[in-house]
Amino acid sequence: MGYRTSERLPFINKAPDNQGLYHGLFQLAANSIGCKLKTVRAPKKRILKMLAQGDVDFYPGLGKTKAREQYLYFFENGLTSHTVAISHQSEPDIETLAQMRGKVLLIAIGGNDFDANKHGIYLRKAHDLSVPTALTTISDRKADFFLYNKDSLLYYLHKHPDKSLKIHPCCFKPKAMLLGFSKKSKHLTFTKAKGGSLQLAKDSKAYLFQQALQKIQTSETLNELKNYYFH
Repeated sequence: MGYRTSERLPFINKAPDNQGLYHGLFQLAANSIGCKLKTVRAPKKRILKMLAQGDVDFYPGLGKTKAREQYLYFFENGLTSHTVAISHQSEPDIETLAQMRGKVLLIAIGGNDFDANKHGIYLRKAHDLSVPTALTTISDRKADFFLYNKDSLLYYLHKHPDKSLKIHPCCFKPKAMLLGFSKKSKHLTFTKAKGGSLQLAKDSKAYLFQQALQKIQTSETLNELKNYYFH
């Protein structure tokens, strides 16, 4: 597993500490198919390059783009992502990205820009952006909005209350979180399905890993893991 060096609590701690829900979940899935989990931490752009080269097998939670689909195979990791907006409390409530027009959106270098240009939103980019850094930037009004996973924001604000900030109902519905698996990984192979489309070979470790995650998702084990790491 490859991941950037910054934290995303409670999913993963700041490097070199790899503990968190990601480690607990993926280690369990890996062990169930006879594999061991090793975690590599580096700036996100470097990790993405390593994925493209097959030097890292997968990134645990990653947005799907056409560019990334060139070198990654995406499947659900068993978790749910709900991206919301957070701002200084003085900002009026927003429900759509269009309402951010003329505002500054803070994003990580190499991260999702949420089609900011299309909506007339300005960008401020930061290297390996962590939640504490992002929220300090917003609190200090050096950027207007930050879009991030709701569970992570609520977890951080529970531990570090800040009355200068507020979460908005913008801008997305909850959706399944995706894992990006390197197409050059030795653990991923494809077979041709009827009609000529490619599908994961059932004897590949990537397929077995996917099935193990699905099994965990439909069992009580996932709730036990989430309760442990989110509290």
